Amino acid sequence: MFFISALTWILLLPVIGALAAMVTPARFARWLALIFAAATFVLSMVLFFRIAFNGYNFGNLNNPAYSIDLPWINFTTSSFTFRINYFLGVDGLSLPMVILNALLTVLAIIGGWEKTRVKEYMALLLLLETGVMGVFMSLDLLLFFLFWEVELAPMFLLIGIWGSDVIKHGMPGRIYSAWKFLLYTFFGSVFMLAGILILYFKSGGSTASMQYFSMHFLTETITIPLIDVTVSLQLLIFLLIFLAFAIKIPMFPFHTWLPDAHTDAPTEVSVILAGILLKMGAYGLIRVCLTLLPGGIHEFAGWLAVLAAINIIYGAAICLVQSDMKKLIAYSSVSHMGVVLLGVAAAAGTITTSNQVSPFGMAALTGATVQMFSHGIITGNRCLRRGCKDNAVVGNPLYICWTGFAWSSRIGGVRSRIHDIYQQLPGLERSNNCLGLHNDPYCCLPALDAQTGFLRAV
Repeated sequence: MFFISALTWILLLPVIGALAAMVTPARFARWLALIFAAATFVLSMVLFFRIAFNGYNFGNLNNPAYSIDLPWINFTTSSFTFRINYFLGVDGLSLPMVILNALLTVLAIIGGWEKTRVKEYMALLLLLETGVMGVFMSLDLLLFFLFWEVELAPMFLLIGIWGSDVIKHGMPGRIYSAWKFLLYTFFGSVFMLAGILILYFKSGGSTASMQYFSMHFLTETITIPLIDVTVSLQLLIFLLIFLAFAIKIPMFPFHTWLPDAHTDAPTEVSVILAGILLKMGAYGLIRVCLTLLPGGIHEFAGWLAVLAAINIIYGAAICLVQSDMKKLIAYSSVSHMGVVLLGVAAAAGTITTSNQVSPFGMAALTGATVQMFSHGIITGNRCLRRGCKDNAVVGNPLYICWTGFAWSSRIGGVRSRIHDIYQQLPGLERSNNCLGLHNDPYCCLPALDAQTGFLRAV
C-alpha cells in the first residue's frame, strides 16, 4: 500500500535521485538529477490529468482527490498517546503547489548544470524538493511540521556554500544570509510546534489528522499567565502557528531575511526561494489556520488585513529605489504575497458562526490561490532572466532554461515585436536602458529594473 500510492513516489523519487547523484561521477550526476526531477514533474502532471479526465473534481481537505493514510508512529505511555500517521493527500489547494514545486526544481537543476561540487548541489536541490512536497501533501499536522523542518537544512547549505562572497557585516554574504534565513525560520518553528502540541493535546491527544481538527473545533478560553489576559484558545493557537507562516510569507515586519537570502543565494536557488518557499507560508495560513482554527483567524481578520495592506504598499515602495534586480524581485515578492495575505484576510472576515466561509470569502481564497501559483511562475521566470543576463552565452544551461520568450537564442521575431511595443510606451527614459534593447531588438530581453526608467514612468 505504501509504495502503490503515487504520492509516495512524488516524495521518494527526489530522494532516490539525490542518492544516485551522490554515488555516481559528476558527469552522470547531472543527468540523473534531471531525470528524477523530470519524473517527479511528470508524475505530478499525471495526477492532474487524471483529475481533469474525471471532471475536475479536485475535492477538499475532507475528501481529497488522492490520499494515503497509514499508521506510522504510535507512542503510548500511562499519561498520553503520541501518534503520527503517514497521511498524505492532494486537493485543489495543494496540487497546484506540488506541480509548481516540481516544475521549478527541474528548471533549477538545469540552471545549476555547471556548478562546482555539482553532485552535492544537485542532491541538496532534490532533498529540498522532497521537504517542500511533504509540506504541501501532508494531512497530518505533526507530519506537516516534520517536513516543514526538513526543508530548512538543504536551503541553508545551498545558500551557505554556493552563495555570494560579497562581504556583509564582516563575513561573506552567503554565510550571513544563510544563518539569517535559518534563525528566522527556526524561531517561527518553535512557536508553531508549541501551537500544534496545544491543539493536539487539547483535542484529545489521539490523532493529529487535519481532517479531525477541521470537524472538532476548540471552543474554550484560556487566561495567559503573567499578563492575566483571557483569550479564546483558538486565537492563542492561531497566533502561535501564524508567526511561523508570517515569517515564511514573509510578512512585515518579519520580512528582512528575504532580501538578503534572495540576493546572496545562487540564481537557481533564488528561483526556488521566491517561486515556491514563500508559498509554504501562504499555504499553511489557508490549510492550517483558516481551516482548523476558523474562530481564531476570524478574530484576527481585521489586523491581518492591515498587515496585508502594509505588505503591499511597503514592498512596492521599496522597489522604487532598488538598483539591484534580485533585491527588486525580493521586495516585489513581499508586495505580491501581501495580496495573497489580503485575500486570506477577506475570507477570514466572512467566516460565519457555523465556521463556514461565505461565497465572497471563497472567491477571495480562489484569488489568493491563483496569485500564489502565478507569482511562483512569474518570479521564477524573472530570476532565470536575471541569471540569463549574467550568463548570456548561447548554450549556457541557465540561458537555455530561461522560460518565457527566451527558450533559445533564435526567437528574434518575438523579441523584435517586444522591441516595437517598448518603443511606443510613453515616458520611458530610453537613454537609461543600459542593456540596449532599443538599439538591438535581437538581444536578450532584459528584466526591466529601476534603471530603465520603467518604474519611474509608472
